[in-house]
Amino acid sequence: MFSTRAGRAIGAAAALAVGVALLAIAIGGSAEVSAATRPNIVVILSDDQFNTTTNAMPYVRSRDDWVEFQSTMVNTALCCPSRATLLTGLTSDHTGIESNSETALFKDQPTVAEWLDDAGYQTGFTGKYLNKFPWGEDDDYVPKGWDYWVSYSGKQGYHDYTLNENGKLVTPDRADDYSTDVFADAAVDFIGSTKPGKPFFSFVSFFGPHSPWTPPKRYQDTKVKKIRETPAFREKDVSDKPEWIRKMPRPRLRKMRENRIRHQQALLAIDDGIGAIFEALEEKGVLDETIVMYSTDHGISMGEHRYNHKTCGYEVCSRVPLLIRAPGVEGRTEPALVGNIDFTPTFADYAGIKTGEPVDGRSLRPIIEGERKRLHKGVYLHRAQGKKLRIFSGLRTSRWKYINYDKTDEQELYDLRRDPNELFNLISTDRAKWERKADQLRDQMARIRNTPPRIR
Repeated sequence: MFSTRAGRAIGAAAALAVGVALLAIAIGGSAEVSAATRPNIVVILSDDQFNTTTNAMPYVRSRDDWVEFQSTMVNTALCCPSRATLLTGLTSDHTGIESNSETALFKDQPTVAEWLDDAGYQTGFTGKYLNKFPWGEDDDYVPKGWDYWVSYSGKQGYHDYTLNENGKLVTPDRADDYSTDVFADAAVDFIGSTKPGKPFFSFVSFFGPHSPWTPPKRYQDTKVKKIRETPAFREKDVSDKPEWIRKMPRPRLRKMRENRIRHQQALLAIDDGIGAIFEALEEKGVLDETIVMYSTDHGISMGEHRYNHKTCGYEVCSRVPLLIRAPGVEGRTEPALVGNIDFTPTFADYAGIKTGEPVDGRSLRPIIEGERKRLHKGVYLHRAQGKKLRIFSGLRTSRWKYINYDKTDEQELYDLRRDPNELFNLISTDRAKWERKADQLRDQMARIRNTPPRIR
């Protein structure tokens, strides 16, 4: 088993502030190079991270070399659909994984891990894969494409779980099993074990800061930076919102604030883990050959619009942090509209290969390297299953948000430039004035949804 060295090594420094869940991807170099000089790819992913909370992560914020994307959208704001999209570059319509109960359908789908493994990359996965894994297979089952595997086998969480460590089942000691630290340590071990001269792909997928937002003992009493309470928090007037929102009472203020504090405390451990991973890259002497990308599987509403969950079309659910550190690229904020459909094509581009199957996304590499390029006129948003009143199709452009609820035909239209908190549903307050705009966005959404994926 792994020790909690990530927590011990960086805990003292990280105690100065708060953290949130991160996703880091190591990519770097040229697409047309030999296997010996291709960049490493390291992906760090958090679970259910509130979009603005990277500001509370001390190690992450100590680095000035991130390209920070400000408008990154997930196709479906739910764990398994989003993770399937990230690993394939396909929307949930095309993976068929539209809920957390369908994950067994993902078992034989090709992923970016297989394509990179076939291209000569050393591949390692540590952390949470998809729910209900291993999907009826033997408990020691490892999906195709992964050379190194440390993940849950069955129950997932912060404590009290069983791990599949490269085909061997291990139950960690309860006193030393805080999963964020365990998975960070496993990622460090994988990086240290990779062979020189051969690129590697490391995917680090933390369970935190997923509810119940359990921090490690070292951070349970840490004073953290509060998540800003915008006018959307416990929204007073929801008369313009769809029926399912109008039926919700305003959530209890004290409970919401307690949850938000615990969310921040749990993220501090992820911040420690990111620091340990960077340290491992430096000690191995490969940081300058590695691009690191950080994100989360989706956002979450923690009282915004009276809602306390994920799977909504609002910004708190569908917009996620995305930070990318690439050698030779100066840190900056990047306004380009991108999606989690773009992650897999980006990995393939930096690795110098084509995606092994058709994908919906496009490579972020030109934008990372400073090209002023628009990848998408709009990003398609979707929820296909769950409570009927909440099923929707939507579109996010650089300025507009459009949502259509499939079962009720209710619509929402927001001008994000003037109304970033989505307080004023224009189509509800003045339908005659805004119906034409809503129709334009609905037609654009349909065109994007119906565009077939292709190999890139």
